[in-house]
Amino acid sequence: MRRATLSNPPRFTMTERAHGRVTLTADTGAVAHVFVLEDDIVRLLLLAEGRVTSPPSWAIAPGADDIAEPGRDRMNVAGFACPAFRCDEADDMVTIETARIRLAIRLHGLHCTWEQRDGPTLDEAWMPMAADRPTQAYDFGWWDGRAHHYLARQPGERFYGLGDRTGDANRAGRRFRLTNVDPMGFDAEHSDPLYKSIPYLLVADEAARCHGEFWDSTADVTVELGRELDNYHGLYRHVVAEAGDIDLWMIAGPDPAAVTRRFTWLTGRPALMPRWTLGYSGSTMTYTDAPDAGGQMQGFLDKCAEHDLGCTSFHLSSGYTSIGDKRYVFHWNRDKFPDPAGFVASYAAAGVRLVPNIKPALLRSHPAYDEVAAAGFFVADEDGVPVEAQFWDEVGSYLDFTRPEAARWWREQVGAALLDHGIEATWNDNNEYELWDARARFDG
Repeated sequence: MRRATLSNPPRFTMTERAHGRVTLTADTGAVAHVFVLEDDIVRLLLLAEGRVTSPPSWAIAPGADDIAEPGRDRMNVAGFACPAFRCDEADDMVTIETARIRLAIRLHGLHCTWEQRDGPTLDEAWMPMAADRPTQAYDFGWWDGRAHHYLARQPGERFYGLGDRTGDANRAGRRFRLTNVDPMGFDAEHSDPLYKSIPYLLVADEAARCHGEFWDSTADVTVELGRELDNYHGLYRHVVAEAGDIDLWMIAGPDPAAVTRRFTWLTGRPALMPRWTLGYSGSTMTYTDAPDAGGQMQGFLDKCAEHDLGCTSFHLSSGYTSIGDKRYVFHWNRDKFPDPAGFVASYAAAGVRLVPNIKPALLRSHPAYDEVAAAGFFVADEDGVPVEAQFWDEVGSYLDFTRPEAARWWREQVGAALLDHGIEATWNDNNEYELWDARARFDG
């Protein structure tokens, strides 16, 4: 195997055609898998080192209700139709075509161009969808080993998505850091990052034709959508993941509704919420933090009755778990709430469901911390020592939900501490997982 250079990039050849997949292999050892999963979904999995370096996927669940633990193997095509497709190889090009998407790949250097049809009939014209930047679209060893993907940027393109973001809904002209933090008091126009990051874009061209782009990565990702200019490359945008592989899912449109329906089918739709979640929901930290929390909570019901306020739920802040001035998930403060089941029943009798706050981390002084650490259920370093992070009130450690035994322990606690007392739903809070320690390792 040779080393790629900018003047002599890798040369790929088609080495395998399997069920729903075409594999291209480079003379440098790099491998590109093109998955033809549906007529309107084509995926590129680029392995610059020739092997999968990403962890299993926790995002892909085609038409399913949930993802099986411990994640989905990156080569798994279960759940997809994998329709028949054309695959032509000529000169320096491989062209892969379904009824809705056509992907043309220049083999010398790996340059991809995606086109789409607005419908499945073959008399419809192919329309531009997206294209790699002509110069160095991927990192084949000439940069820093991160997962880089550069695409050409067209004037007038609009970009929507990426999860929680500030500013205009159209993300064009901005750069975003896709990691999750708990940014209390953020500026609604400029702050970045925020709580929830999803490396997904709904892209609209000047004619309002749309397609979807999803980079399936669990790493920290930077998305740049036109803020950066470089005279040597033309107009471009890029996605850079700190680790792992390029795993790009392209979804044909032609309109936002079609793309959104397909993306939510691909990654999972939310369960239908019960009717009581649609009514007025009360919530405040003040009541459960107060020494007389039980009285405060009863006072809320009394006021609702006094003023004839319809209330169907109450999001119970974490003060109900307090020991002193700190909060300990799954621990009921019996001074404030001596009879949790009775408290839940009193709210249910008033037609109000309680939705208690639970947090995915245990403080270092949590009564169960040592037990959970000994079982190996925390995110830990390579030696199995739990990684500590700043959390509410003091440092703590996060549960490793990619470890099935840890997830099972968590479900048992939810049952024993909450559901068994009559609770119907919980409020998953502080799930940003602010882990800044490079030694942290997940089981998955």
